[in-house]
Amino acid sequence: MTGGAAGFWRAAPAAGPEAATPVAPAPITVPAGPNIAPLLARIRSYDPKADLGLVQAAFHVAAEAHGEQKRDNGDPYIVHPLAVAEILAGYRLDVGSIATALLHDVIEDTKVNRVELERRFGTEIVGLVDGVTKLTR
Repeated sequence: MTGGAAGFWRAAPAAGPEAATPVAPAPITVPAGPNIAPLLARIRSYDPKADLGLVQAAFHVAAEAHGEQKRDNGDPYIVHPLAVAEILAGYRLDVGSIATALLHDVIEDTKVNRVELERRFGTEIVGLVDGVTKLTR
C-alpha cells in the first residue's frame, strides 16, 4: 500500500451520469440483532456497484466474534463498530474502509486473530484493521 495514511481511506466514486441508471438491488440478508440494512442502503445510494457482500461478511464476522460482549451501557458491543461504519458511509468511503470499520476491534478484543482475518478478507483489509488497532496503542 502506498500513499501513507491518507491512502488507506479512499472515497467511493462520485455519482456521474451512469449513476442515474437504475441498478437492481442485490438481496440483503440481515442477521438477528443490530440491523445493517440502513448501512447497506446508504452505501448503495452513493455507490450502486459496491460489493455489499464484503460489508455483510465483515458485519457477520464482527457480530459473531464479539458475541455476547456488551458496552458499558449494556448495548451489544457490535453497535460500536456498526456506528463507526455508518459514519464512514456518511463520508462516502469505499466498502474496504467500511469493512475495516466493522472489523476494527476484532483482533484486539476477540479470539479472532490476524491470520484468520487475512484468510477471510485479504491482506489489504487486515492491514487496515491492524493499522487502526495500532493507532490506539
